[in-house]
Amino acid sequence: MGQRAENSVMRTYKTLVIGSRFKGIFSTLAIVVFLTSCSEPASLKESAENPAQTQPVSEEPKLNSARALIDEAELVHAESKGLSHAWIKTQQLMDEAENLLASGDEANAVIVARRALFVAKASLSQAIKEGQSWQSRVPN
Repeated sequence: MGQRAENSVMRTYKTLVIGSRFKGIFSTLAIVVFLTSCSEPASLKESAENPAQTQPVSEEPKLNSARALIDEAELVHAESKGLSHAWIKTQQLMDEAENLLASGDEANAVIVARRALFVAKASLSQAIKEGQSWQSRVPN
């Protein structure tokens, strides 16, 4: 057998052996991805059974005034307080926005009020997620 034939046989062997290894890995990976994508997470099942548990965080309001943003932030912050999960930073930002608005600095008041609303929504979102996921961290 010549050198060229040996090289051809070795390339074919490597392709078959290495290719079959990757095929096995990729097949297993494809099966895992398929199975995990087909199953519904437990948190979604629980929320589907009890829709009152999932309180959607309101969409970004189309508000341009500082007063409207502060009012919206206060509402979301009150929801977080109701779930015992309000953040201190939200109140600080709302107070800062109120002070800026009182001093006549509407532009900066809008910026700070938007931050307050963002932080309020984040605390509410965390409260909802924690309310649903704490059970998975408790040992049986």
